[in-house]
Amino acid sequence: MDSALAIASMCLKDGQTIVKVQNRAGSTQVYKAGKTYDKGFKVKEPLSILIDGNSASASEILSAALNENRAVPLVGEQSFGKGTVQNVASLNSQAEIKLTVAKWLTPKNHWINHKGLTPTVKVAYPAYAKISGIGASNLKPEQTGTDVKAMQQMLAALGFNPGTVNGYYSADTVSAVKAFQEKHG
Repeated sequence: MDSALAIASMCLKDGQTIVKVQNRAGSTQVYKAGKTYDKGFKVKEPLSILIDGNSASASEILSAALNENRAVPLVGEQSFGKGTVQNVASLNSQAEIKLTVAKWLTPKNHWINHKGLTPTVKVAYPAYAKISGIGASNLKPEQTGTDVKAMQQMLAALGFNPGTVNGYYSADTVSAVKAFQEKHG
């Protein structure tokens, strides 16, 4: 939240509302742009903000503040929609508890919880941007699994034909790996 307030303040005129936090009793605290957050530094260049389903909480506060106050376009996909404020307390080294203590509202009083922010310009990520990472340190022919499938998807996205993308490290996948290695040294 501190970073969202600072960055939003840098991009807004002093006095513009960044976010409103409303507790269970209905009392609202309004956070406004100003030197308290931005130390007098202002960004005046044109901006766009990229959002997707992983944009949540503080990034949504920043996105909504700039979009509603400065008409900064939101580009991408619907954001996550986390409109609550939580306090986290550690119970022990392996457990914590999160308590929802308030909700936050956009400068124009919208509560985006479970709804998210709608992009001004809808742009879907290409399929290859959603490929899982590879957790294995080495993969071998004849091996099967999600790491092999991710590797096959990556090779296909880069233009190397791994054969059927099914998680089986086949002869076609071996050929694709070798072609990739040769091309990239």
